[in-house]
Amino acid sequence: MASIKKNFAYNILLNVSNVLFPFITGPYTARVLEPDGIGLASFAGSYTYYFCLFAGLGVTNYAIREISKMRNDVKERQTFVSQVFSLLVLNTFVLAVFYYGSIILLPQMREHLLIFVISGLSLLLLPFSNEWYFYGMERFGFTTSRTLIFRCISIAALFLFVKSKADLYIYMFISVVWGLGAITWNIAEMRRDGVKLKLVSNGIRRHYKPMLILFASTVAISIYTSLDILMLGIMTDYSEVGFYRNATSISKTVLAVVTSLSAVALPRVTYFAKQNDLENLNSLITKSFCVISFLAIPCTVGLICISSSFVPLFYGNAFQGAVVPLIIMSGVIIAIGFNNLTGTQILLGIGHDTLFLKCILVGSFSNFILNLVLIPIFGASGASASSVIAEFLILFVTVICVKKYTKVRINNITSEILKATGAALLFIPITIGINSILEGWPAIFAIMSSCAIVYLLSQKLLKSHSYELFATVFTAVIKK
Repeated sequence: MASIKKNFAYNILLNVSNVLFPFITGPYTARVLEPDGIGLASFAGSYTYYFCLFAGLGVTNYAIREISKMRNDVKERQTFVSQVFSLLVLNTFVLAVFYYGSIILLPQMREHLLIFVISGLSLLLLPFSNEWYFYGMERFGFTTSRTLIFRCISIAALFLFVKSKADLYIYMFISVVWGLGAITWNIAEMRRDGVKLKLVSNGIRRHYKPMLILFASTVAISIYTSLDILMLGIMTDYSEVGFYRNATSISKTVLAVVTSLSAVALPRVTYFAKQNDLENLNSLITKSFCVISFLAIPCTVGLICISSSFVPLFYGNAFQGAVVPLIIMSGVIIAIGFNNLTGTQILLGIGHDTLFLKCILVGSFSNFILNLVLIPIFGASGASASSVIAEFLILFVTVICVKKYTKVRINNITSEILKATGAALLFIPITIGINSILEGWPAIFAIMSSCAIVYLLSQKLLKSHSYELFATVFTAVIKK
């Protein structure tokens, strides 16, 4: 069984790339494609996402959990992979018919038909997207190295071929080629494991019921992730979509680093729960909470501090309208960070799928209602506020469910939260002081480096358990 510290190190490396690569490409695409171009691409992607959502039927978390149970049985894995692949092929065929029919019939899509045709290619590739296999097998080293390689290739293609707003089609096609390359490599690696993608007819039906429960949760989650963009596109204009998209892109790029542990911990939580190993289970969850606290709180405060200066420098003055949405969306780093612990790791990992669904529905319903009220008045800022409120509602409900329906207990974490919060609040005077003497990128870099140094020193002086855990993981990254 792979080391969870090593897997966490791999996932941190992968998610750090999620921060660095948009940092490289974001300013370029924002200036070349402009707010309405970014908005159109985001709208098409969100529309396609919903068809992918229904075709996928919540396969990811279900398949990760099931593969983790059969990691030592190649024959059982082959059977499971073939059944899931066949199920996805059937679903995708049906949804593809509806997708391509809808973009021909609906005027808003027909106006930009080629954009939606290219976006729809990701739907056709869905059955072959088997990332869940490697997560379930805890093969994070493979997924990290493969992703980094293809991201570097896609960045090179972006700068080589996307030169003007007219190249929006190429911009979207690059992501499709990226996905196709990753899928090809995945299939080859699975064959080395003795597992092939085969169409079968037996045993498919047994997967529908558990997948549908998780699918319902996935649909509910999508209400406050992708539905925001669809509602903005319908109720406002593509510029507001562009502002919201870039604000969420920055906040959730930072969030990806905070949630690195969730994908790593889910198969291990499932394993401990199956073995009824409550001691190791509680220990893992407590350590997860410490790491999330250590990362989420300073990231949230730091992003709020630099938002007003960072956005116009990074995206250009045309995206000034993304500043307030980004300040608001910074709150999701804390909310989703802890939601991944209480919801994904604990409730889903242990098998409380229905409970998880109910928690998600609370947030989804509130998000939808708040969007109807706030988007017409505040545009992108209203959509951001709706998302943050929904995430904190989900966090509140999942915490109650964990305490009431599970034996998982998170111990000695209040002091860790206070230490992280106290140190992060020091960012405010640091930001004010640096902004009084520096401007532009020098100010941004000075603020980020100063805050990072102050935070790490304060955590070390306060003898934060989170700092010790993170230092161990960081050492593993450096050694690797």
